[in-house]
Amino acid sequence: MILLYYFKLILLFVVIEICLSKEDNAVYNLVKDYNLLQSTETDFRTFYSDGKEVEENFNEQLFRIIEDIYTASAGRSHGEDVSIGSYCSNRYLDAINNLTFTDTRQRKIAYDFLEFFQSYVSSEEGAFSWFEPSANTDFQQCADVMMQKFPSTASSLPIDDKIILNKEVSKIVWDNVDGNVIVKCSDGSSYHADQVIFTPSVGVLKEAHRELFEPQLPTQKQTAIEKIGIGAVMKIILLFKDRWWPTSFSGISFVWSGDDKNKTFPRYTKHGKTWIFDGTALLPMKYNPNVLSFWFTGDTIPIIEKLDNAEVLEGVNFILQKFLKSSYNLTTPISIIKTQWYTNPHFRGTYSYQTVASRQLNSNHVLGQPLHNRNGNVTLMFAGEATHTSYYATVHGAIQTGYREAERLLKIIGPRN
Repeated sequence: MILLYYFKLILLFVVIEICLSKEDNAVYNLVKDYNLLQSTETDFRTFYSDGKEVEENFNEQLFRIIEDIYTASAGRSHGEDVSIGSYCSNRYLDAINNLTFTDTRQRKIAYDFLEFFQSYVSSEEGAFSWFEPSANTDFQQCADVMMQKFPSTASSLPIDDKIILNKEVSKIVWDNVDGNVIVKCSDGSSYHADQVIFTPSVGVLKEAHRELFEPQLPTQKQTAIEKIGIGAVMKIILLFKDRWWPTSFSGISFVWSGDDKNKTFPRYTKHGKTWIFDGTALLPMKYNPNVLSFWFTGDTIPIIEKLDNAEVLEGVNFILQKFLKSSYNLTTPISIIKTQWYTNPHFRGTYSYQTVASRQLNSNHVLGQPLHNRNGNVTLMFAGEATHTSYYATVHGAIQTGYREAERLLKIIGPRN
């Protein structure tokens, strides 16, 4: 008996939105023939916290600077002890110091734009702080499709009855006396298998690996789990009865002035942190004409996730009014949905990133290595985006590691009639 147990399901509307490239991309290869992909470019308008828009040409100049610094094509290569925050902030300040400004406001915006740059990088990396991920990178630029249910269910794979949902795994005994693996669930049920492929969220592993596995994982794998980074990015989905933005709307970024960030906003401050400062961008939602997506990044996300919707809605309205009331005839959202990746016990974060320490220890590779029982047989294998050495933090990386472990399993069990 073979059990492939997937610890988590991925919600398509939240995760699988961006296909980063065509080359060596499992997601692209799955959907390219179904007319599901569109090439998109987003030109952000930027508003300063004085309520006025940043002049278009100057805004484009600042975005070019951060894109030239941050994108992988910029050829980042530094000592392994340099964080992406140190790398980007130093290069950004060097670039800004060489600019010519038309007035004092432009100068202030340019330097305050560094905070937006941090939010932008944090959202891309999935980190609470840009001083956690490494500046060096190995990164190289659904469900129904994978099960062949799309575009027609007639050719779907015969596996629906083999997928068990609503089962929370509480223990995996991977080195058992009889050589089998036992997967125990919180409802008291258990499953026996020759091998298990576990697709971990690093956040869950960080929190629960000591209790989840019996015996405990080898020290090297525990260290890999500790060193790989994971944080959270948050989306707040806003539904409006009356649409106030034009059809040409492609997105807005928000830059808080240093003067405003030195003020106190007690109504929007929890545990000494002002969470409204971490609202970074407002984006349209394709095929949802009355819906906008508000992105938050930073270390206040665990706080925001625990706020009730009324508090969040009040804070979002405050941001919109402060930045946009002089430019748009704003209306109030009638409903919101907020992602809760960090507080969800089955995720504990969005996606992984490489830290300086994890790069030094090759932790993504270590996490992806299988474990052998006392008889020398492979019993426990690991897949998931955090086990990919190049495409961590992506859906196609997760898919490719699933293929990798499936191929490993086929080699172990040999041909079956």
